[in-house]
Amino acid sequence: MKNWILTLTVLLTLGGCIGTDLVDDPIVAERLVIFPDRIALLVDNTTQATATFYNQYGVEEKVAISWSTQPTSIATVDQDGLVSAAAPGQALLIAAYGALKDTVRIAVVLNENAAASIDISVPKTSLALGEKTTFTAVVKNINDQPMTSSTIDWFSTNESVLTIDANGLATGAGIGASTVYAIADGVYSNEIEMSVGQIRIGTFVSANGYNASGMATLQVVNGELILQLGENFMTDFALGTFVYLANNNTSGTAIRSEGVELGEIKTNGAHTFNVTQKFPAVTLSQYKYVIILCKPASIPFGYAQLN
Repeated sequence: MKNWILTLTVLLTLGGCIGTDLVDDPIVAERLVIFPDRIALLVDNTTQATATFYNQYGVEEKVAISWSTQPTSIATVDQDGLVSAAAPGQALLIAAYGALKDTVRIAVVLNENAAASIDISVPKTSLALGEKTTFTAVVKNINDQPMTSSTIDWFSTNESVLTIDANGLATGAGIGASTVYAIADGVYSNEIEMSVGQIRIGTFVSANGYNASGMATLQVVNGELILQLGENFMTDFALGTFVYLANNNTSGTAIRSEGVELGEIKTNGAHTFNVTQKFPAVTLSQYKYVIILCKPASIPFGYAQLN
């Protein structure tokens, strides 16, 4: 009996949420991730890509990856992930394992004077209706040197929510969310998620060796504050995994004492919490983070910063 008590004490003291994981192992969605997340090559050059498979426990596992590209006239890849540039243009690199897939863009250029990558940024990702903000873009050649001669075309995936002109000036047009990206000489930029109106959006970041990913949306709907975790939401689980709004994303004690607890979750995927029903005084701008917290051990599994 004494040995059993000592073992349990050590587990709870040293293991944090690992102590509960012994009873309820964390289950997450399997995923496949390609590195790097974008590729730029000169014609006839090669580069090595890798793909990592994470199993249902979020643990990296060695598996046989199937590689392909589209179209093969622009770039090809062998079954070891070695990418070869064939002709100028844009292609997709695809890694597959079973039903899982991940893709990244490949830009193939003829010489060092051609645009090979484009990175966009914006001062703020949340706008009021009618509010404006200006995106900036940096186009670079294959040597990662900035270029000034390329024409940049801007795109918003939902123009009823956000419009963007030829100069990158974005305007909040309706309540909701839209994704902005740019194209220069056929090369696609990174994407930035924008929110307009009474809405704040964040992307989960993993913490403390646990996994959390996906989107969180906090918005006012018919006068009530609603938190939604997207269909792509995934996290690790232990006994007592709870969702909080808080202004601290590191200290479990501070999160529990200073934030608000919205409820327990036991599955991945979409979840909806009516914040106003539980905490009528909480406002849209009051808290900075959505926290996934292992409540018994006060350990954050991840957080989404609301913008």
